[in-house]
Amino acid sequence: MKVSLKSLLFLSLFAMTSAAVFAYENDFLNLDFHAPTIFDHSTNVDEGAHPQGTIVFDSKDGRFYGIGSNGTNVVWRDMSPTGGVADSQVTVTTGNGHGGTNVNIRRFSGTASTMGSGVSYADSSGNGGTFTINEDGIYSVTFMDRRNSGAFAIGVSLNCANLVNVIAAVPAAEKVAFTSCDASENCATSGTFRASAGDIVRAHTDGNPDSTSATGVFFRITQIVKF
Repeated sequence: MKVSLKSLLFLSLFAMTSAAVFAYENDFLNLDFHAPTIFDHSTNVDEGAHPQGTIVFDSKDGRFYGIGSNGTNVVWRDMSPTGGVADSQVTVTTGNGHGGTNVNIRRFSGTASTMGSGVSYADSSGNGGTFTINEDGIYSVTFMDRRNSGAFAIGVSLNCANLVNVIAAVPAAEKVAFTSCDASENCATSGTFRASAGDIVRAHTDGNPDSTSATGVFFRITQIVKF
């Protein structure tokens, strides 16, 4: 096969250009970008130490701020995503039956941990357990349960209108997660969803899980993004 001189020159130039771009990208990725850390931006308006255009991290409130100007004075401008840093999680354990009225809504008697104010848990003998969303955001859930004998189903519902329905019958728009489980095994399901303040999340089953285990039954809801 014959290759013209023009083609060789083009291929050589292409190879050199690709190598240069690759090297540039590697150098860029290896740079150690960082924002200076301060404590309490409200007492650190110092244009000398932090000139306009600087972004700093405030370790007191966990948000990023930039030095800007309102046309007259130097001011701090909030550069963090709206709503701030996601910091909420609730984990409950130990199966405690289902609600007396809402017979497919699981109850829990143990609280392993509660962090932040984005989610709150309440237990009712009639209504079952409810997780109330207090802050708009994106959330993830993991639910593990067990039935001592026989198959069963578990899932997670969001603002379910008919709480007598088994989880399989819950409309897709109200269903965050769902799985069918074999007899006598620990079974888990999980999902991610967007929620608004006031939304209600529930551990929704077919009414059959009956384990009271403190280690094999749990529900965890975590705030991933706060709007």
